[in-house]
Amino acid sequence: MDINFSAGVEYENKIYFSAWEFNAFCSMDIKTGIVEFLSFFEKEKMVPRLYADAFLYEDSIWFMPCVASHIVCVDLRTLKKTYFFVENKQSAPYSTNGSYFAYSQQVYDGSYHVYYIPARIDTLAVVDLKNKNVDFIPAFTDVNEMINGNKTRSGIIIDNVLYCFTYEFFGEGINSYEKYSIYTQELISVEWPYGKEIRGLPFFLGNEIAFVPWNTHSFWHINYANMTCCSEKLSHDVNFFSSYIDIGSEIVFLPFSSNFFLVLNKNTNKIFEFTPEEKWCFSEEYSSIKAIYSHSGLRIAVIGDKSAIILFGKAFNDISFLKMKKEKFYGAFYEAVAQNGEYFNKLIAGSVLYEIELDLKYYLNICMKL
Repeated sequence: MDINFSAGVEYENKIYFSAWEFNAFCSMDIKTGIVEFLSFFEKEKMVPRLYADAFLYEDSIWFMPCVASHIVCVDLRTLKKTYFFVENKQSAPYSTNGSYFAYSQQVYDGSYHVYYIPARIDTLAVVDLKNKNVDFIPAFTDVNEMINGNKTRSGIIIDNVLYCFTYEFFGEGINSYEKYSIYTQELISVEWPYGKEIRGLPFFLGNEIAFVPWNTHSFWHINYANMTCCSEKLSHDVNFFSSYIDIGSEIVFLPFSSNFFLVLNKNTNKIFEFTPEEKWCFSEEYSSIKAIYSHSGLRIAVIGDKSAIILFGKAFNDISFLKMKKEKFYGAFYEAVAQNGEYFNKLIAGSVLYEIELDLKYYLNICMKL
């Protein structure tokens, strides 16, 4: 069984992460690739896909929920966890297969706050990194529309305004967006003037907003000073790239379901393809590669379905691959499951029978595979 993750950060030559397929907080040594089980997320259910992203501030890691019911902050010096229950009035039904997810993206303001953009709940989460607190603002009311339309959101902060762009995963691009004032907490919906081809993760490119290509045939960028939109045709008709890594004069777009990288030259805005020699790191049907936050400045990406990470050097083609080893992980995880009877008793006491049968069966199956 592979150990995969979406939410992780690099801190003092280790990657700390939330496992994607089960409830587990783990670390991986970057030099050896050895993975160590550290603990469960005690206030969460025994289900997969708990956390979708993570952010590192000083000595703490913050986990952004996917299906989890809490935002959690972990002090990496002590491994002590602080939980913040996600407040919302509307939400999609809970699902262990990941069809419900709370937040779609985290946006850092460059100082002491991270904003979690809601996907299928109604609250915008404002994480105060300095004071270790979370405020929940009921800013969005279109939860049912997001669910029924299979939609998500992406965002970016410009001049103390959080811009939230709404689009379909595999359908129409952006057709409207919200402007949320960080100072006044006022939310305004604005019509999108650039057509419905643009979708994806926004980022700054000089004095422009550019979009990581997602389900599109072009690379789109908008000059937000004079509000003009430009695009460059890509060599493939459909491109799925989920995040990026900034490497000096280039930006590398990381594939979601492609077997190559796109590389953007920031000086010329020209884009070209790059395919590494390590063919094993890609699968034909699905290969999710995502950047993670680094404490020491290392450029690291995780291959979501291959139990491996990528280390980028000073150029786009200066890369190395490290497979995650599970020798220490298996024994520690099995021991934790076998000996954590008190936690299972609490779980049984507070849950309905069919959930418990599913949870225990799920974990016993994991132990059998280990």
